[in-house]
Amino acid sequence: MLGSPRHSFLLLLTIAAALASAPALAYIGPGAGAGFIGSLLTTLSVIVVSLLAILVWPIRLIIKRWRKRKAAAAAPVAQAGRE
Repeated sequence: MLGSPRHSFLLLLTIAAALASAPALAYIGPGAGAGFIGSLLTTLSVIVVSLLAILVWPIRLIIKRWRKRKAAAAAPVAQAGRE
């Protein structure tokens, strides 16, 4: 299931080390939480803006082409032979 006996031994050793360790009793101040929330919001904002840019790009291209065709249709057409 796990593959080789070496993997089983390493898994058993990891579990034993995790169970034998003492609690860290460490304090994480509010600055670390604020930094984490800021990083998370920045990452989520970048993802949302990137997806919106990818989704809006074809729509902008269609609008630009539509305006060019509309401007070309409204422009006077020069006839051959008349100046």
